[in-house]
Amino acid sequence: VVAEQGFRLLATETSDVSDAGLLVPSAEGVALGEVVFISLRLPARMSFIDAEAEVVRVLRGRRSTDRARSIGLHFTRLDAGDQALLRASLRGLPPPVPARPRGKDYAASVAAFAAR
Repeated sequence: VVAEQGFRLLATETSDVSDAGLLVPSAEGVALGEVVFISLRLPARMSFIDAEAEVVRVLRGRRSTDRARSIGLHFTRLDAGDQALLRASLRGLPPPVPARPRGKDYAASVAAFAAR
């Protein structure tokens, strides 16, 4: 992962991949909205895809549930064929385990209360 501005190397590995974006461990300083370029080797394949993404989340590693300082990226430009390849590569793989406990579902609580 390379920043568009200054062409700085931000990350060389991923910790979470989906067809919408990725989470990458990185101690580099980035700003929300910053544009980055990605070259990603597909899981269990030797082929690479290239994409453009936007920084949508910055984890600074302060919470006990933060595994590491990381950057959340959302794909903004990804060729339709590459996206199909990415989806196919991810099919059958288990989803990542959430780092934080699931929040309370207030709508379900209200519905259960109303049903009494």
